[in-house]
Order: sequence, then structure tokens, then C-alpha cells
Amino acid sequence: MDSADAYKWDRFMGLEIRYAFPSVSTHMKTPDRLSQDELLGIVRAVQCCLYLDHDDQEAKFWNPDKQWSGADVCQDLAGLFDQHGLVPAREEAYVLP
Repeated sequence: MDSADAYKWDRFMGLEIRYAFPSVSTHMKTPDRLSQDELLGIVRAVQCCLYLDHDDQEAKFWNPDKQWSGADVCQDLAGLFDQHGLVPAREEAYVLP
């Protein structure tokens, strides 16, 4: 990986976030270590969490205006990340490589 590819800038909730891959952590996976199938599964799960709704008869449908709470979404995302080994195994300092 050359230096131009080593860092990526992204926007999340209006904040500039800089992250580097591979991480210096040896206690959790980083997204670059996941297969394409795993990444697609994570994206599908996030889409379902945010937009897959159900009616009174429990029939599922896509709803761009689905109501959800931030706490519930964060809990679901934490569980999803845990399933894929993306949660740190222990507390450690973040150090840029």
C-alpha cells in the first residue's frame, strides 16, 4: 500500500475522521481484513436496521421514513461489529502507524 492509499478521510456526523489501515491494534480486525462477502453482509444488515420495517401483520417492507432510536441503532451496530471481530478485545491507546 503506498502512502496515498494509507490514509482515508471520511465524514461522519459533520466531523472529519482520519483512519488508517492496517491498524496497529492486534486485538481487533480492521475492515481491510474482511472479505467482500462479509462487507456486503454488514452493509445489508445496516440497511435492514435503518430501513426494513414491518406492518401490523408483521409483513416486512422497505421504508425510507422508518422510525428508529439512535440508541437502538448503536446497540445493533455494536452487536454486528462484535459478530465480525471488529470490537477491540481490550482497551488500548490508538496510535497512528
